[in-house]
Amino acid sequence: MLEDVAKGLGSVVRFVIAAILWSIVLFQLGRGFLLVVTFGRFPRGNDLERYQNGISLTGVLVVGLTWSAIAVYNNLGSTTG
Repeated sequence: MLEDVAKGLGSVVRFVIAAILWSIVLFQLGRGFLLVVTFGRFPRGNDLERYQNGISLTGVLVVGLTWSAIAVYNNLGSTTG
C-alpha cells in the first residue's frame, strides 16, 4: 500500500518536473532563438500565447541540433588524431 502511494507520488513529481522543463526552459530557449533569428520581430505580444507549443518545439530542436553538432564534432575530432 505504501509502495503504491510512493510510486504514484513519484509519477506526479516526474510529471511536474517535465512540465516545468517543457514550459519554462524550452520555451525561453526557443523564444530567445526565434528572437535572434527574426531580429526581435517574432514572438512578441499575442504571439507568445498563440504559438506557445511551437516556440517550445523550437527549443527542443535547438537542444537537439546543438547536441548533434557536438557529437559530430567529437566523433570527427577523434578519427583524425
